[in-house]
Amino acid sequence: MNTQEAIKKIEEKIREDLREKLMEYESRKNQKIKEIMDNMESRWERRKKELEHQMSVEVSLIKGKIISDAKMKAKMEILRAREDVLNEVKRRVYEKLKNLPQDKYTKFLLSVLKEAASSIGLNLIVKCLPKDEDIVKQVTLAILPNSKIETTDEIKYGGIIITSQDGRTVLRRTFEDLLEARWPELRKIASKVLFEEG
Repeated sequence: MNTQEAIKKIEEKIREDLREKLMEYESRKNQKIKEIMDNMESRWERRKKELEHQMSVEVSLIKGKIISDAKMKAKMEILRAREDVLNEVKRRVYEKLKNLPQDKYTKFLLSVLKEAASSIGLNLIVKCLPKDEDIVKQVTLAILPNSKIETTDEIKYGGIIITSQDGRTVLRRTFEDLLEARWPELRKIASKVLFEEG
């Protein structure tokens, strides 16, 4: 499996997760709008009774202001809720990547190491998480026996950082680097799937 296929599978999983979150988000959004509108309508009715003796034009202006405020508050709450949902989606993607099954992780490592071998060379320094050291060592030394394996805390979720022996060329293939590079595009896709008004 090459990096593009891995990314494509990740995108498919994101779409599935996003569809689930959409139902949850829509329910919360509608409830919040109803609460805000009920609250504003209640406030409006009290205010209307206090102002009945004033001119009807003034009453209309006040009602318009209250409704406009309610709509603005609802819109702001919706925007905050959307951002919360997108942050949750991103967090879940990281968790799924962090817990990637070993066979898929092995395929990912093979793909990245072959890419590195063709672009950097055969004598590499491969950095990984301490928990991944055994599998990275096994995969790397099987195809690049003169390479060196090191652990680092520079990686948070998984993947590897590959460096040439002289340190001049670095190929970052950590999950966080790969996701962050694609996040603007994936965020647009997630927003479209989750929040498309229809």
